[in-house]
Amino acid sequence: MAQINPIDSNTFWLSGFVVQTNNDQFFVAEGPFQDVSLHKNEYTDYIAVNDLLIKPDYWNFLNSNAELITGLKPKKSHWLNRKEFHDFIFDSSKKTTENKVQLSQLNQSTQSQWNLQLNLQWNDQFKADFELQFNHLQEFISNQHLEKAVPIGVIKTETANLLSPQKLIQNLLLGINTKSWIYGFWDQGMGWVGQTPELLFQTNTAGLQNKIRTMALAGTWPKNAGTVNDYQDPKIWNEHQIVVKDIKNQLAKLNCTLHSDTEVIELKTLAHLKTNLEFTMENPDQICDVLNSLHPTAALGIYPRNEQISKTIRSWPMQNQRRSFGAPFGVLSKNISHLVVGIRNIFWNQNHVQLFAGCGITKDSVLASEYNEVLYKMESVKKMLGFVPL
Repeated sequence: MAQINPIDSNTFWLSGFVVQTNNDQFFVAEGPFQDVSLHKNEYTDYIAVNDLLIKPDYWNFLNSNAELITGLKPKKSHWLNRKEFHDFIFDSSKKTTENKVQLSQLNQSTQSQWNLQLNLQWNDQFKADFELQFNHLQEFISNQHLEKAVPIGVIKTETANLLSPQKLIQNLLLGINTKSWIYGFWDQGMGWVGQTPELLFQTNTAGLQNKIRTMALAGTWPKNAGTVNDYQDPKIWNEHQIVVKDIKNQLAKLNCTLHSDTEVIELKTLAHLKTNLEFTMENPDQICDVLNSLHPTAALGIYPRNEQISKTIRSWPMQNQRRSFGAPFGVLSKNISHLVVGIRNIFWNQNHVQLFAGCGITKDSVLASEYNEVLYKMESVKKMLGFVPL
């Protein structure tokens, strides 16, 4: 995969964007980035000559205009295979001095056998706010306004310096997880990097048929809890089936050509239930409708969907601070469009580093179990990115 215009590492690490699109392909873009707002009728003409980067805030879609699609136009973009991406991420560290994480509370002597370890002091006092969310959402569920909802938690560490996306991505590449997608964005001293197991949708419009592939990913348990394939807990199964139902409802106007059996996917420390779904679009313009219809699926949002309840949830502590946690992230381009769900990540700016996690709750949920699930997810992110030993 030859590069006509090689990546400028100095520019990329100051202002960059990356999303993995399959096990052997990465899309990377360099800033500066230009804000773009398109009417959906302009979408096909635009992506015929440009890549459109998608990175909205989670709550942007609550009041979104279904006729518009907004994103970023990069200065340059590149499609790289795994070897090219690996070589760039590691070789460029020899050419730049920005290859160390600079944090005020970094223990410079702490190293693991292969990955960067950061001895950060996390403020994890979110249990009380999490419990309030849980109780309020259970009231909606018990009153039959909702079947499923997602409370979230956040931990953070105060710092006056910046994280290096390069080191974080190096750690993710060395972790080699073929069931997740690496992604990240950074610009003007802020950014986020993560590795998500959840695909919002992927299309390949190069052929005669416009297929759109998505998934329901819901139902989580730690791998050390017992048999990995033991997902007979009715709460876990019910939670997953609600997400499947929500996706099929939202894309009911499209022809569903695949509804796979539900399977277990194993990550490093967690297991999830996953069902693959595929639909056929009549034309590529429908991607705009799919994006507005799908996000947030019941895996990250509420079911049934209710705009007034969503507005109430948005006003709660932590929920109103989540920015892009759980939002669509990726690229819309001429032949391949690939959007992941922005989870299992960290955010940073000049003031702090934040790590969000959520869990799906139903009428059968127990507060202690759901709180522990959030902790498991936070710990898995720390391990992926090198904040604690594997």
